[in-house]
Amino acid sequence: MNPKSSSSEIVTTKAEVFEIMGNYYGSAIYRDAIRIKLTKAELTLITSLLDEINALGYQFSNLHKLTDKADLRFMPILLKYYELCERKEWLIDLMCHKEYAEYTPIIVEKYQCTTDRELRFRLSNALYAMRKRQYVPCYLDIVNNPDYIGQNDLIPVILCKYHVQLFSSRFIELYRLVPEAVVWNLAKYGYMLRDPNMLPLLEELTNAEDKDIAAFARKSVRAFFA
Repeated sequence: MNPKSSSSEIVTTKAEVFEIMGNYYGSAIYRDAIRIKLTKAELTLITSLLDEINALGYQFSNLHKLTDKADLRFMPILLKYYELCERKEWLIDLMCHKEYAEYTPIIVEKYQCTTDRELRFRLSNALYAMRKRQYVPCYLDIVNNPDYIGQNDLIPVILCKYHVQLFSSRFIELYRLVPEAVVWNLAKYGYMLRDPNMLPLLEELTNAEDKDIAAFARKSVRAFFA
């Protein structure tokens, strides 16, 4: 998590780690800092983040433990550090709580401001965790953007689970353009849109070479008529 103006020097000794993270001695990040080649700037940022979270009345020593607790007061802090860090996936993983649904528009904005497909996938995980029907227009904005073509993530799953029929024609188009990007989601969740135009695709996928895709498609065809 590198602040842009800070040193990118990698820590190489336990003494360097202790100098920065002494208050969190023994934590997972403290133990693994050298092995995973964290920089001094990254350790400083992690320490500052934990300090701000713990100032709210907590005693976290491990960053990943924040995934076990949802507190709306965390989100402004996490979003602030999201802008400062390079390893943004660490911050995104901490945002995956349904209680943070009101922050959906902000996460959608972060999604639309990057072209990094892996980062988008992580952000879609957060959006899936905090999904709420009132934000369907936000999800549609994402998939209708031309640069969504070829993206593989959970946004289509959200729209399918909310039975958003407006998404159906776009889902079929995405499959026709880059099938490998959406075939899993289409085979498993496409039937939820209840669009007759989806049925031929699902029937086609029952003969897919990938046995798992074929199995999902067969189950979806049966569910289509249930």
